[in-house]
Amino acid sequence: MTGFSFATAQRIVFGAGRSAGLASLVAEFGARPFVCTGADPARFGGLLAGLPQGRTWPVAGEPELDEIRPPS
Repeated sequence: MTGFSFATAQRIVFGAGRSAGLASLVAEFGARPFVCTGADPARFGGLLAGLPQGRTWPVAGEPELDEIRPPS
């Protein structure tokens, strides 16, 4: 088998109705969340409405780290 490395989120919240708690989950990370959405952020309008201080960034595919890192 070829070796590989896999990194993922520290916590995954899954299940029916869990999106209703999104704002409180995101609040654990600070007052101004940065949310990476799919190519059409309007598709997530209901979820994002609960994050008034949040900023969104639409991406068409999997984002690369260099795309989301702030400029140095």
